[in-house]
Amino acid sequence: MRWLALLLPALLGAGCDLTESPSSGFPVHGAALQVSGPLPFAADQGTAVEGVAACAPAGAAPYPLAWGEVVASDQAGVCALLGAGEEKASRLTVRLLVALPGPAGSAVALKAGVYPVASAAGDGSGPWAMASVVASDDRCGLGAIPAVDGVVTVTAVGATQLQGTVMADLAGGGSVQGSFGVDLCAASLAGDACAGPPALASPACAP
Repeated sequence: MRWLALLLPALLGAGCDLTESPSSGFPVHGAALQVSGPLPFAADQGTAVEGVAACAPAGAAPYPLAWGEVVASDQAGVCALLGAGEEKASRLTVRLLVALPGPAGSAVALKAGVYPVASAAGDGSGPWAMASVVASDDRCGLGAIPAVDGVVTVTAVGATQLQGTVMADLAGGGSVQGSFGVDLCAASLAGDACAGPPALASPACAP
């Protein structure tokens, strides 16, 4: 696991310096996510992307899906990277996808609530979430550790920001815990979230 050996020495001194919102208690422009386990680090920079998808599962009725994804990193410039379709070398990222299905033919929008973490995309019967920790090596090669259970709680969905908390257990041990209050990014992601997190980046690698 070359990426793990390369990245671990730089992680132990990471920290957070955030301004909190008096009304929500969550960081206004960032994340305060602590990762333990094989990749211990603090994700204190972040953004979010939202979308609506039309899901058409095989052998089942189609349904609309509202989704949002928080992308929190130990490095700045997350929205700019998403907009450019780039991955950044030697960074660590937390991805939190929340998805809310609706009845066929209805309009659906992401809203505050509890999103149980699952290891696979939901079947349209209720809200769900997926979480993972992603490590990029010096050539932007990726390795990921998925969450196996837990919960993402969305506390506020605004026109410009997504707020909430997460407590999730990672495969093989470790966890992701903390809060986020991140600005929405206008970047477009590849995919529609019906089958899981949309792709974040193209092969372009930013040093």
